Amino acid sequence: MDGKEISGEVRPKLKVTMFAPVSERRQTAKDLFNNIFVKNFPNNSYTSEDLRKVFEPFGPLISCKVDDSQAFGFVCFENHEHAAKALETLSESENGLYIAKAVKKDVRKKILRIEMLKSMRQVARQNLYFKGFPVDGSQNAEMLTDELKQYFAKFGEVKNLKLIQRREDGSTKEELLGFGYVSFHTLEAAQKCRFEASKDLF
Repeated sequence: MDGKEISGEVRPKLKVTMFAPVSERRQTAKDLFNNIFVKNFPNNSYTSEDLRKVFEPFGPLISCKVDDSQAFGFVCFENHEHAAKALETLSESENGLYIAKAVKKDVRKKILRIEMLKSMRQVARQNLYFKGFPVDGSQNAEMLTDELKQYFAKFGEVKNLKLIQRREDGSTKEELLGFGYVSFHTLEAAQKCRFEASKDLF
């Protein structure tokens, strides 16, 4: 198949190669790094020398500095291989330090923004809208809420459930509008509820 022409006006050639996992693919310049960001020091007296003792066994260092605030520090290796080994090894250790590739501030903000958006989408998928439960005007909202929580709990742990109500002008009583929202602790529970609840009779 490699080199075979594909029908069409431009007639490009199909390129077929052996699959390689990410760990075995050739690294590009943007993948290479020798600076490491460190935080979560065990105490307020943690020094640059303490930090050096942790990282120096992995290879020669250009610099090693704990910030004056002692909230974070940076370690710079002479080459990428030693930095990558330190990151891989210490990230899996139980020394309590947070270790990551050092990146520029604007890149760091972009990464945080992406993570926040992912988290927001995750939370959104765990929140479901529901309707169709019986409302006859005489039901107590609190009791109905407890009953619905018990019903939804069979799909997974319920984080929150809210019935939407409305109070007419001049009235002292809130009226149930026949719909509400339920939030689950896990995405799996929300998905199970979404696909199975519509088949049930409440």
